[in-house]
Amino acid sequence: MGTPIIGAISWAIIKFFWAVDTRFPIIRPFVQRLIGSFAQRREAEIIITSPNDLDYLYDYHPMLESERNPSLLKQFFTTTFTAYDIAVFVPRNKLVELLSFIHTLGKKFKNQRPRKYFKNSIGARYVGKSTKSAMAGNFEVESYSVDIFFSTTDLDFAEAVQDELAKKFKLRPHWGKTILKSYLLENFPPQVLENFQQKRQEYYSSELLRPNLGELGSKL
Repeated sequence: MGTPIIGAISWAIIKFFWAVDTRFPIIRPFVQRLIGSFAQRREAEIIITSPNDLDYLYDYHPMLESERNPSLLKQFFTTTFTAYDIAVFVPRNKLVELLSFIHTLGKKFKNQRPRKYFKNSIGARYVGKSTKSAMAGNFEVESYSVDIFFSTTDLDFAEAVQDELAKKFKLRPHWGKTILKSYLLENFPPQVLENFQQKRQEYYSSELLRPNLGELGSKL
């Protein structure tokens, strides 16, 4: 069980760092490298803490996270409360090239005025082998989902990065995290879009399906 006083002090330090990081993002790369030198390079093996604990694959420590004192190394760069996340799907054979390109973009925007910095590490998650589900990110191709994090005040920066990626790669959207722009439709077969339009119209009349499709709304 966490100690209330230690927990309160830890959260005060964490929130102070969040404020400084937001105000002075120029220090972010240095602090990330510094903290990374103390952080574990590899997570411990997964331990099943309880046969009834459905969350052990993500959090194998005993007790709920809310019942423990916060980890400074983890919470300094958490994205849950402090970041805006965009995600795109890319074929497996393009993953390394895309990550290298994102690194190049990071250096490019860091040297511009005003300077812009990514918020945190880039996440790459394997989403499985190809599927026949036409609107899925891994439709007919083995794919990865790539997450890029930005400060919540840098939405224009996030959009600019996604636009740059779309110029070079055939992206498939993560429907909950991608900025929905018309160029994303270019990577869907026409028949898939037609079928989607039919389904949307079928449910739209009863207002059961009314997603915010951004730029895609007028095209779908």
